Amino acid sequence: MDLIKLLFIVFVLLQAADAVTTTIVLDKGGREANPIMRWLFDKIEVIPTFIIMKGIVIAVFWAYAETIPVWMWLAMIGFYGWVVYNNLGVIEKLQKTPE
Repeated sequence: MDLIKLLFIVFVLLQAADAVTTTIVLDKGGREANPIMRWLFDKIEVIPTFIIMKGIVIAVFWAYAETIPVWMWLAMIGFYGWVVYNNLGVIEKLQKTPE
Protein backbone atom coordinates (compact mmCIF):
# COMPACT_ATOMS: atom_id res chain seq x y z
CA MET A 1 0.00 0.00 0.00
CA ASP A 2 1.38 3.38 -0.88
CA LEU A 3 1.58 6.35 1.47
CA ILE A 4 -1.30 8.33 -0.06
CA LYS A 5 -3.70 5.39 0.29
CA LEU A 6 -2.66 4.92 3.90
CA LEU A 7 -3.13 8.62 4.65
CA PHE A 8 -6.53 8.52 2.94
CA ILE A 9 -7.63 5.55 5.07
CA VAL A 10 -6.54 7.34 8.27
CA PHE A 11 -8.39 10.46 7.08
CA VAL A 12 -11.60 8.47 6.44
CA LEU A 13 -11.37 6.76 9.83
CA LEU A 14 -11.00 10.15 11.51
CA GLN A 15 -14.02 11.45 9.60
CA ALA A 16 -16.04 8.55 10.97
CA ALA A 17 -14.65 9.07 14.48
CA ASP A 18 -15.56 12.77 14.29
CA ALA A 19 -19.14 11.92 13.28
CA VAL A 20 -19.52 9.31 16.04
CA THR A 21 -17.97 11.38 18.82
CA THR A 22 -19.86 14.53 17.81
CA THR A 23 -23.13 12.59 17.80
CA ILE A 24 -22.38 11.32 21.31
CA VAL A 25 -21.58 14.88 22.47
CA LEU A 26 -24.88 16.13 21.06
CA ASP A 27 -26.82 13.21 22.58
CA LYS A 28 -25.35 14.09 25.97
CA GLY A 29 -26.46 17.71 25.69
CA GLY A 30 -23.31 19.21 24.20
CA ARG A 31 -23.20 21.73 21.37
CA GLU A 32 -21.60 21.68 17.93
CA ALA A 33 -18.83 24.31 17.78
CA ASN A 34 -18.93 24.75 13.99
CA PRO A 35 -21.75 27.24 13.21
CA ILE A 36 -22.29 25.90 9.69
CA MET A 37 -22.65 22.32 10.87
CA ARG A 38 -24.84 23.47 13.78
CA TRP A 39 -27.15 25.24 11.29
CA LEU A 40 -27.27 22.14 9.07
CA PHE A 41 -28.04 19.95 12.09
CA ASP A 42 -31.02 22.21 12.82
CA LYS A 43 -32.23 22.13 9.20
CA ILE A 44 -31.47 18.55 8.12
CA GLU A 45 -30.77 16.71 11.41
CA VAL A 46 -27.48 15.27 12.61
CA ILE A 47 -27.10 11.89 10.88
CA PRO A 48 -28.22 13.01 7.40
CA THR A 49 -25.96 16.06 7.68
CA PHE A 50 -22.97 13.88 8.54
CA ILE A 51 -23.72 11.45 5.70
CA ILE A 52 -23.94 14.29 3.18
CA MET A 53 -21.06 16.45 4.42
CA LYS A 54 -18.60 13.66 5.26
CA GLY A 55 -19.49 11.97 1.97
CA ILE A 56 -18.67 15.14 0.05
CA VAL A 57 -15.40 15.71 1.93
CA ILE A 58 -14.29 12.09 1.47
CA ALA A 59 -15.25 12.09 -2.23
CA VAL A 60 -13.32 15.31 -2.90
CA PHE A 61 -10.24 14.05 -1.07
CA TRP A 62 -10.46 10.72 -2.93
CA ALA A 63 -10.82 12.46 -6.32
CA TYR A 64 -7.75 14.61 -5.68
CA ALA A 65 -5.82 12.19 -3.46
CA GLU A 66 -2.80 11.89 -5.72
CA THR A 67 -2.48 15.66 -6.18
CA ILE A 68 -2.78 16.58 -2.50
CA PRO A 69 0.68 17.05 -0.99
CA VAL A 70 1.65 14.83 1.93
CA TRP A 71 1.96 17.86 4.22
CA MET A 72 -1.71 18.71 3.58
CA TRP A 73 -2.77 15.13 4.34
CA LEU A 74 -0.81 15.30 7.58
CA ALA A 75 -2.34 18.69 8.44
CA MET A 76 -5.87 17.38 7.87
CA ILE A 77 -5.16 14.21 9.83
CA GLY A 78 -3.71 16.30 12.65
CA PHE A 79 -6.71 18.63 12.63
CA TYR A 80 -9.30 15.84 12.69
CA GLY A 81 -7.25 13.95 15.24
CA TRP A 82 -7.46 17.03 17.45
CA VAL A 83 -11.23 17.31 16.80
CA VAL A 84 -11.79 13.70 17.89
CA TYR A 85 -9.52 14.16 20.92
CA ASN A 86 -11.44 17.30 21.87
CA ASN A 87 -14.77 15.51 21.42
CA LEU A 88 -13.60 12.72 23.72
CA GLY A 89 -12.71 15.31 26.36
CA VAL A 90 -16.13 16.91 26.05
CA ILE A 91 -17.79 13.50 26.36
CA GLU A 92 -15.81 12.85 29.54
CA LYS A 93 -16.84 16.22 31.01
CA LEU A 94 -20.49 15.68 30.09
CA GLN A 95 -20.47 12.24 31.74
CA LYS A 96 -19.21 13.81 34.97
CA THR A 97 -21.86 16.55 34.90
CA PRO A 98 -24.89 15.71 37.05
CA GLU A 99 -28.16 15.80 35.15
